[in-house]
Amino acid sequence: MIQRKKITMAKVLEVYPGKDNTVRVVRLKTQSGEIVRPDRRIHPLEIKCTPKVDDESHSSGKPLTTKSGRTVKVPSRFLRT
Repeated sequence: MIQRKKITMAKVLEVYPGKDNTVRVVRLKTQSGEIVRPDRRIHPLEIKCTPKVDDESHSSGKPLTTKSGRTVKVPSRFLRT
């Protein structure tokens, strides 16, 4: 098993399906160039996503507060849909 810090990150450029139309080989763009790898040697990034803020909770009129009692001002750029 390779250590995480030694794994090269890459962007998928193209996928090549096999005879059964499942992805078998992938062409990747790395920092040093392009490489072709079998799908078994590729691992997805572990990304955590944040929950989407509902506009309804902000329009209720009641201001949001933290545990310590401070009021929270949500920037307008996060309220756009």
